[in-house]
Amino acid sequence: AMHLSEELPLQNLFLIEPAALLSVNEEDLLQRSQTYLQLADAVMSNPHADEPYLAFLDVVSPARKRHTDADKLAISRLKQRGSGLAEGVRAAGLSLSENARHYVYWRTDIPGCSVVGGLTAECVHQRHQQLGKDSADWHYSVAPAADHSLIYTRPRIIARAMNEAAGHI
Repeated sequence: AMHLSEELPLQNLFLIEPAALLSVNEEDLLQRSQTYLQLADAVMSNPHADEPYLAFLDVVSPARKRHTDADKLAISRLKQRGSGLAEGVRAAGLSLSENARHYVYWRTDIPGCSVVGGLTAECVHQRHQQLGKDSADWHYSVAPAADHSLIYTRPRIIARAMNEAAGHI
């Protein structure tokens, strides 16, 4: 969405914890890139084992409440499309590697908002706060008690944030 916003005449832009805006530090993005590429390789080389999927959950959702049943369910769902997960994670890793500097300084003139989970790492919150300061009509919103799975666990909060941002636009 961020790259498309630079090429297309969009009226609004809404970002829900995008992988590209993880930190204000380029080195953090490059390290995460390597982690994503390793995770993708682990899933592709051992798609039936639980470990690569649990490692993925630990990276994208380290502050989650670890419940054996919840993790088993998440792993089961991720395994259903293991190669798709691996390719998506690989694409995110390559994009971070190729565009880290761009992502650290990215800002937009397009009105919109970003929503970040309250349990998400502080460096992500710092990056989105910076985006709000650097962009003309940008709103930063936090989904309390949520992590990277907020799209599934907090859809109403996301919808409210989008509606509020759209009301200001």
